[in-house]
Amino acid sequence: MRKLQQFLILGIFAFFLAAIIMASGCSFNASKPSQSRFSALKNITASDIEIGPCGIFHIQKPLFNVTGFLTAAARPNSSIHLFVVPDTTFGSALYVVQHCPSLFKEPIYSEKYFRFDYLPAGNYVAMVPRSLFYASQGFPIINEFNRSNYSARVNFHGGDYRYSLGSFSIFPLAEEPKTEK
Repeated sequence: MRKLQQFLILGIFAFFLAAIIMASGCSFNASKPSQSRFSALKNITASDIEIGPCGIFHIQKPLFNVTGFLTAAARPNSSIHLFVVPDTTFGSALYVVQHCPSLFKEPIYSEKYFRFDYLPAGNYVAMVPRSLFYASQGFPIINEFNRSNYSARVNFHGGDYRYSLGSFSIFPLAEEPKTEK
């Protein structure tokens, strides 16, 4: 009987711990952009999240909403993943997609459109698994912008037989990076 009580207490503790983590927004399977893992960023001043060899996610204001589209339709109920990358090369993007956790997993709307909310300046790669497309492989491309002395720019789009990739950077106009291809 005592072991059953201990098991129940541990189960209840695990349930509440999971509920607290989910309530804080730390979910890799967010179903809506407003429920994204880092949606609380709009209230953060500045800090870094170290992602090991995958790079550093610099959390600082200003934050931007990035929208984009796929060059070919994806299957219904598909999702797109966003990763932080240390640089803008294809090799780096492919390494990160294969070995690192994604920052976001967002739905693809109307088989072509996506958005990522509350992104600070940095280098990113959006990825859709190749298997989610019909006969032709599409690639994610963001809608570029210049606002608030910041710019978002497409670095490249491409992929291989497993992944469709779209690399982009958000940066202050005064610090425009050079694209490494």
